[in-house]
Amino acid sequence: MIPRDGLSKKEEQGIEVEAELLSKMKHPMIIGYYDHFKCEDSLAIVMLFAEGGTLENLIRDQQNDHFAEGTVLKYFTQILHGLDYIHSLGIIHRDLKTANILLNKKKTIIKLADFGISKQLAKRSIASTLIGTTSYMSPEIIGGRPYTIKSDIWALGCVLYEMFMLLKVGFSIHKKTYVAYLFQNRYAPLGDHVSKESRDIVSKCLSDKQDQRPTAKVILTRPKILPYTLLATTDTGRIMG
Repeated sequence: MIPRDGLSKKEEQGIEVEAELLSKMKHPMIIGYYDHFKCEDSLAIVMLFAEGGTLENLIRDQQNDHFAEGTVLKYFTQILHGLDYIHSLGIIHRDLKTANILLNKKKTIIKLADFGISKQLAKRSIASTLIGTTSYMSPEIIGGRPYTIKSDIWALGCVLYEMFMLLKVGFSIHKKTYVAYLFQNRYAPLGDHVSKESRDIVSKCLSDKQDQRPTAKVILTRPKILPYTLLATTDTGRIMG
């Protein structure tokens, strides 16, 4: 339950947008939706409870102990499936980040969440309002250009980098600001524990040119990722595609 007292009209609309979007989504990598309703003094969205917390917290708990690459790619592949699904519906997330990626109790399955600022795109439209979390914003968004699904791919690259390095892209450049990083197009190199192909995926996702970033569907076809698609299918009990 979310008290309406103190909520702005825009905040209420964001909650209602999230409920409307979730009601349309049926996918093992999207947080489960059951119902939503409005009372005189509160709003409510009834969703699956993710007992494992957030991916952000899981990364923080690792401290300096890097995840095995296989663990990272298992989570990453599930995120890819969820992102590919929402993009196929003409939806961009616009706030993809580790804090909005939830885990089940066993921490084996992820769920994309927080669609309050997502945008459903008309056939020829793009979303232009500046919104989201700065640490995951692509160069075109910082520069005031419109969101596209490729803006989500940049954020995806930030998430993958964060899982490998246990720190955010924007805070890995010797304390320089994130905006300065965007215009210098540099980030701390991935460690030796990351394979060449995984490095290439990060690099492609973090290309400063939108048209050079692959879609989620294309990344899912990479040889490094294909084995983890089978694992994701086994874990969730559903075939994804």
